[in-house]
Amino acid sequence: MAGEETQYPQGRSSAPAADSPVDASVEQFLVRLHLGSLDASEDFPYPGRNHNRSGATDTGNATFVKRLKGNPKKSLTRYQRLMSFEQLMDRGQSPFPCPEFLSDDEKQRLLVFGMLDDIRSGGELAAEEEFTEATSEEAGRTVAAGVGRTALLDPRSSVSTVGLGKAA
Repeated sequence: MAGEETQYPQGRSSAPAADSPVDASVEQFLVRLHLGSLDASEDFPYPGRNHNRSGATDTGNATFVKRLKGNPKKSLTRYQRLMSFEQLMDRGQSPFPCPEFLSDDEKQRLLVFGMLDDIRSGGELAAEEEFTEATSEEAGRTVAAGVGRTALLDPRSSVSTVGLGKAA
């Protein structure tokens, strides 16, 4: 119902879905992928620097859609970094649950993933004091492995292959 407070699939509160409709280009992209359409009453916006939404489409596909925001040049760099990471990601080796990468659209800076159930972000875990030192170490190793491989793949990367610092 319009204006009602909705809950994220994982139990998080969201902005009322009816007050922040799904962008038409996102809808068109999902339909073009044969994933269906997100129903405004069943999709959930997520806070953050990007436009993030999740929900079950009218065909029953649980999706998470990320549209990178910001300066076109910087968002392109972030998009390329994400795509390099996706190309190198070995989901079978990750210690963390990893969503299935479904598709992307560089021009629109869109990425679509299968939605994972019962997942909480690192920020949520930290707020609840459940982001332990061991979790932090494992997350750091996972990101560093991906960043190192991404830097090797993309010579334009601003990340050093020796560590996580900026290249000179």
